[in-house]
Amino acid sequence: MSSTVNGYEGTGRALSLKLIKEMRDLKGRQGITNAANAAAGAVVGPKIGKGDAKVHEERWAAAAAAAATASSGGLSSTGPLREIELSSPIRYAAKDPVESWLNKLLCLDSGSAAEMNLIGGAPAPGDCELFHVDRDALFSYHKLSESFLQKMMGLYSSAHYKNTPNDLQMLSDAPAHSVFVLLSPSAEQDSNSLPDILAVIQVALEGKISRKAVEAQLARGHRAAGDLIPWTISQQFGDSNFAQLSGARIVRVAVHPSVQGMGYGSRAVELLYRFYNGEMVSLVSQDEDNEDDGSGASNDDASDSDSEDGAGSKKGIQVEKVKPRKQLPPLLLPLTDIKAPRLDWLGTSFGLTSDLHRFWRRSGMRMLYLRQTKNDLTGEHSAILVRALPRRTGYDDAWLPAFVADTQRRIITLLGGPFRDMNVKLATGVLEEFESNSIKAFAKNKDASQAIVKRSGSAADKIDVSELNYFLTPHDLKRLE
Repeated sequence: MSSTVNGYEGTGRALSLKLIKEMRDLKGRQGITNAANAAAGAVVGPKIGKGDAKVHEERWAAAAAAAATASSGGLSSTGPLREIELSSPIRYAAKDPVESWLNKLLCLDSGSAAEMNLIGGAPAPGDCELFHVDRDALFSYHKLSESFLQKMMGLYSSAHYKNTPNDLQMLSDAPAHSVFVLLSPSAEQDSNSLPDILAVIQVALEGKISRKAVEAQLARGHRAAGDLIPWTISQQFGDSNFAQLSGARIVRVAVHPSVQGMGYGSRAVELLYRFYNGEMVSLVSQDEDNEDDGSGASNDDASDSDSEDGAGSKKGIQVEKVKPRKQLPPLLLPLTDIKAPRLDWLGTSFGLTSDLHRFWRRSGMRMLYLRQTKNDLTGEHSAILVRALPRRTGYDDAWLPAFVADTQRRIITLLGGPFRDMNVKLATGVLEEFESNSIKAFAKNKDASQAIVKRSGSAADKIDVSELNYFLTPHDLKRLE
């Protein structure tokens, strides 16, 4: 098998980030097992007095020592995995200027080792802060902005299995998408150099779809492009009201390869939740902001606009001069300086694995959808997890417990069917989510319990007599007695 690391058609990192990683781990485990078995087999007991020789203890000790040596790298295991890397270009000549220009334009070489070095080390995740990236400044082709963009795309290509140049285009001009970066605490202090990017979060605003449009599309068996979570949840539960709510879908979370698994992704998601929940309060008064934005800046803007708009009152794309702007907005803005939109939920969609499920569950997400068929590329079931925001519009506040209760029943029922090949560890993690204290808290909430009874038939932890008679006949009950 072969795959590209970067290219203008796209980057197929599923082979290197998923399959090869699993094969490396498997090869290491096989090497340790083979070394332990060989060491244990080399210990041969005497033919006379086997009980006094304690051969089993010697074999266990030899196997443990060999396994420790193999795991520490002292013994190289020979397995079927063989990795070959091709660095010579096959479409262009070596050092071709067209290839260099294309790689720089599409940020294809941004994932190199030189671009991915962390200068400031790994600070404590609790000390890091999340910043909003202004896309006008990011794509202004300013020298620092361009370097920051190259770093950010390097995280994308090194931390996600599927990347295409369309991602760069969507990042630049999709109106519903926003980008946030997690930076070290020294980012605001050192203004002379680019800060280290520890994590990147890309968010897409979804929802606010009219009820009539949803019902018309679902009646035809179709759904419009975009708004992944509203359309999927509305189709899954037959509820057109959910699409009227507004939310934010986390499209991608990319953490620097050197600090993965250290809590930076969880920190970024938690800060993002607090931002959309309205918990970020600015400590700078409006008077100070007005003093900073004095008349000098406005005069500069006016002079620039007068010099650039030589055509008088004519304005528009036909007379616009495409050139780098002089007055650029700040590239990075603290979340306290941005007004958060009023949303009802924060969600995500991903291929279900044990690690990813555990990560999103720690972030407070609840599973509302699990696709029955596997993805052809990754072999994973697509899942949708959602976390409700307390600052809601006040419309149908009890939709989350009702959806969770229905999802619980549906997944448990399908474990013997489409999900029967699911990994045992993964299935156990999903079932543990349904047995968590937050699920049981729904039953104690009167409004949530009424919503579950109204929309899902009964509460999550009980069934009534009518439902019991559907599954068990009176003769079955007598047999149980």
